[in-house]
Amino acid sequence: MNKLIAILSFVVLLCGCVATSSSLSSTAKKPFSKFLRGTVYLDGNDYKFRNCGASEISSLVDSNQQLAAFFNKLDGHFPSLFVEFDAIAATEADWQVEKIHFAANKPKQCTDIADSSRYIIADVKGLWSASVSDEQVSIRKKGIYTQLIFSAQDNQDNKWRANMVLPQGSQYDMSLSLKNSACTDYQQQWYSMSADLILNGEKLSGCVRKSITINNFISGKYSNVLADNDAFIVLALKESQDAELIIDSRNGNPMIVSHGRWSLLPNQVLELSLDSDHSESESTVMLFQIFNNQELRLKGFSEVLGQTGLKLLPIK
Repeated sequence: MNKLIAILSFVVLLCGCVATSSSLSSTAKKPFSKFLRGTVYLDGNDYKFRNCGASEISSLVDSNQQLAAFFNKLDGHFPSLFVEFDAIAATEADWQVEKIHFAANKPKQCTDIADSSRYIIADVKGLWSASVSDEQVSIRKKGIYTQLIFSAQDNQDNKWRANMVLPQGSQYDMSLSLKNSACTDYQQQWYSMSADLILNGEKLSGCVRKSITINNFISGKYSNVLADNDAFIVLALKESQDAELIIDSRNGNPMIVSHGRWSLLPNQVLELSLDSDHSESESTVMLFQIFNNQELRLKGFSEVLGQTGLKLLPIK
């Protein structure tokens, strides 16, 4: 009987290991997706991509031929496009285009970054512009010599309504709605979304661009470049601003897994706050300087990570 129980226990344990292994394998095979922006080059029949803030060139797979329509309009021996798009990691070095949000045959777009807006709107004729954040809709329009800032909340349908009165007594009523229809502005830049604005009864049309906050660049996984006797470090920064830090000392001891939160401070500094294992203890806080929207470099000494200047680079 004892022998039978032992055999059954082993079978149950084995099944558990197989299930765990299967679960881990399934998780590992889940495609890693990311919002990317940079220059796409046509190299023969292949596409090459250089991410903003990076020097290396990656291969870009476009299975659904979304880029072809844009490149067909370009002249020149070495055509290139600036593109903002959702991508899936095809291999360790390659990306696959999932959805294009913005495309332009215009250089130096990498520096065109908004800090807090959710959307940036450009008039199809260049006569007005707007930005939308969680707290307000800001509008600039030719003929109105001040920026109109409306306090408005998203009703979850990408529609905003508000009114305001300027100190000199002028009143403005605003209605703004966004929709998933393609749009081309006066500079021949292509957008995947468009906008309808009604300002004091005047109907205006615009093109909508997703705001390029620094969050779009730093969410994802980062790791150190291994050298002899170094611990293997993986920092996962999630879009929800949850964080997970994994440290493998590579000396036979168990891996250390910590959880916490991350946030952005001024001057491109990332703050990582890790929860304590003991409720009475304070959380551990570390600061990283962000370089080129890609590299995280530890500021100061950390009891968890050690030396000043530790570099963590994105894992594709």
